[in-house]
Amino acid sequence: MNEQIDRKLAQQIVDTVKDVCGQNVNFIDGSGLIYASTDAGRIGSYHEIGRQAAVAGKAIEVEADDRFSGTQKGVNLPVYHNGSMVAVIGISGPPGEVRTYARLAERITGLLIREREIGAFSRTQEERRSYVINGLIRREPMAEEYLKEALAEWGIARGTGKRVAVIRVYGRPYAADGAVLDQDIRRR
Repeated sequence: MNEQIDRKLAQQIVDTVKDVCGQNVNFIDGSGLIYASTDAGRIGSYHEIGRQAAVAGKAIEVEADDRFSGTQKGVNLPVYHNGSMVAVIGISGPPGEVRTYARLAERITGLLIREREIGAFSRTQEERRSYVINGLIRREPMAEEYLKEALAEWGIARGTGKRVAVIRVYGRPYAADGAVLDQDIRRR
């Protein structure tokens, strides 16, 4: 299983795609192991064509059930992100009917992976900013090189005077969402 698509996300994707197309959907790792499926009995089983699609790096369509180990007729489509194969999506059913759904599932998966990357990057940047600001306020020891790099990244010149404002908010609209307050402050 690829760390970009964990079991929970994969299961959400297969369930969503099944809601649209009405067919069983599998997420298959590079070794051919099904790790998410709308047919719970298939999770953990081997999918020969899923493995072949991962190795070949291209879609493989199966026209008849049980022609290959653990395989039903359908479409098996590798999903790539940043040039690496992250999973194979298999959708059971006549290939002519499910091919479009496989492409849809591929696109959804790519978008969700990208969304997770953006979220992780944003959290990382916010955590870094919080660490530096809190460290400066509390006069905690901090690696000089790390501080220089962070200040340069944020366009803050060293040696210029800075002030810190501690704001305590009571009531609406900011009490529930500090991110809204943060965005509002940055705009001003």
